[in-house]
Order: sequence, then C-alpha cells, then structure tokens
Amino acid sequence: MNTLTLDIFKSKRADLLTYMNNPWEAVILYTQIEKANPNNDIGYEAKLKKARLAYFEGDLLWAKAQYDVLKGSTSKLISNDALQMSHFLNMNYEEEGDNSDLERLATTEYAVYRHQSEEALPVLDSLIQNSAAGIADYAALVKSGVLLSQHQDQEAALILEKLAKASGQTYIRAKAIFELANLKNRTDQKQQALGLYQQLVSDYSGSVYSVEAGKIYRELEKTIKNEKITPVN
Repeated sequence: MNTLTLDIFKSKRADLLTYMNNPWEAVILYTQIEKANPNNDIGYEAKLKKARLAYFEGDLLWAKAQYDVLKGSTSKLISNDALQMSHFLNMNYEEEGDNSDLERLATTEYAVYRHQSEEALPVLDSLIQNSAAGIADYAALVKSGVLLSQHQDQEAALILEKLAKASGQTYIRAKAIFELANLKNRTDQKQQALGLYQQLVSDYSGSVYSVEAGKIYRELEKTIKNEKITPVN
C-alpha cells in the first residue's frame, strides 16, 4: 500500500472517530496526514477537518486562526469552506467578551454532524431566539439544514426565505438563497429556482456560490427551454 492510499484510509478513520465523539485520536490522525502532505489537497483537507473539530470542541480562537490560513488553499472547495468559517468567526468571536453562545452553537453543530438532530433542535431554537443577530442567523441556517435532512421542506423553506431577505450577514443571505434555489430545483419549481440562481449571479457575484449558481442556471435554463418545445407529430 502506497503512502497516499494509507493517508486516505487514515482520513476516513479519523472521520469515523470524529463521528464517534473521539476527537483526540482523530486529531492525531489528521495531524499525521497534514505533516505527510504539507503542500497538497489531502494535507489541506486534513487541516480543514482539524480546524472544524477544534471549532466543534469550542477551541474557537485556534480554529479561527486555522481557517484564516486555509482561505488561501489551492483547492476551491477547501478555500470556500475556510472562507465562510473564517468570516463567521471573525464577525462573531469576541476577543475579550462572552463567547458562550458561540460555543453552544459549535457544540450543537457537532451534535448535528453526529446525527443527533433531536437533541440539537431545541438548542438551535434557543440560540435563534436569544442570541446576537449573527449567531442567531447562523443557528437558523443550521436548523434549516437539519429540517432538509428530515424532508421537512416547507419548514426549511420558510427559514431560508426569511434569512435570504432579512439577514444582516451577506454570506448567510447568499447561502440561504443557494439552498433555497436547490430546494426549488429539486422539488420541480424550476422557474423559481432559476430566478434565485440568477439572483446569486447578479447580486452576490463575490460569494462562494455565484460560480456554481451560474453553472446550474445555464443547465436549468436549457432544461426549461427543452420542456417548452412541443414535439411535432
């Protein structure tokens, strides 16, 4: 077995350990992978997962520093994920203030990651109702993801529509529009989805979703046009 294949298996094992709430062993494996792959996407992904685990565990300052570094990753997927978390933490972390709500949110996201949605939902509701706007909106975004995973599409859509219109955080509005567009597309509401993807391209061109939205928009536009063509008998 070559080194690359071994590191891929290590990463999968670390993912499983993270899911099983065994963060210490997971961190050891991610660190080994990162050190063995300092300048490629496998190493960057391990670093990203280690940062995410630090966030889950409430080590917010360290996680923030790692996300800040990973924004410059050569992998678009990794850099986009890091960019969003870096922005969220930089906007909402209080250097000398009370970060208890942010820590609760991180712990609750860990529960969502581990498919403990029923435990997570009441905490998310509490954060939505009682936290500062940035944290409340992010908690609402997490809740919409949980509802989508439970096929509660209408409830999720209501949350996403509200965030898309009213959130004070640009990246949260963009994420909400993207998820809402995907939902509309998946549930055969293609014209509405088309409008939302177009909105991302035109109004949120600097977001991490604009390029993907543009690709989906073009394909969806072709699909709609083809469906309107009446076959000749």
